[in-house]
Amino acid sequence: MADGQHSIQGSSEVEQISPVGDGDYRVRQGDCLESIGFAHGLMPDTIWNHPRNEAVRAARNPNDLLPGDRLFIPELEARVEDAASEARHRYRRRGVPSVLKLRLTEEDGDPRADVPWVLSVDGRTFSGRTDADGRIEQRIPPDARRVELSVDGEEPVLMDLGHVDPIESLRGVQVRLANLGFNCGSETTIGEQTRKALRAFQARAGLEPTGVLDATTRAAIKDAHGS
Repeated sequence: MADGQHSIQGSSEVEQISPVGDGDYRVRQGDCLESIGFAHGLMPDTIWNHPRNEAVRAARNPNDLLPGDRLFIPELEARVEDAASEARHRYRRRGVPSVLKLRLTEEDGDPRADVPWVLSVDGRTFSGRTDADGRIEQRIPPDARRVELSVDGEEPVLMDLGHVDPIESLRGVQVRLANLGFNCGSETTIGEQTRKALRAFQARAGLEPTGVLDATTRAAIKDAHGS
């Protein structure tokens, strides 16, 4: 297999996904469009909507870039503002919005509604309660790489951000399954642990628990995960 290519293995499950784009910036594991834009002083849409990035837009979700994808980063453009001389002026830099969205569920899939949570990121602490659907939405720094979440006084869980590959890749499927509570272990192929996780997910989703990663199962995983 060529360097940078990812495949899903299995009789009817094989799908190969390769990096796309021809820009100078090579996407790394942990990158997302918001963190890339922040690092270059640009709004994410300025990068994403540039004509040079059409191939990446056609193949990817901006939050699910594949390591090895290549983005074109446009140069910063100076903006001229009229202002009176010998006076003090205040200019505010437009922020790059970044919102962490999570949904917490019980083992049977029911939402963990109205439970307290504490989130730690880059030395800052946020807290709140989940909504009726078990969801958390919290603004965080766009360059955050890891967060620590404690729910209802339980042991904190560390989460690496920007590590969800496209759903078409095997790693993208396995990470989503793990986030949904179906552990695939450290497998890099569709081994028995991944089959077990697939069967458990399929049973919860009301699908036939075959352990086969077909198009219906992949779509259901994406829908349950939210992306």
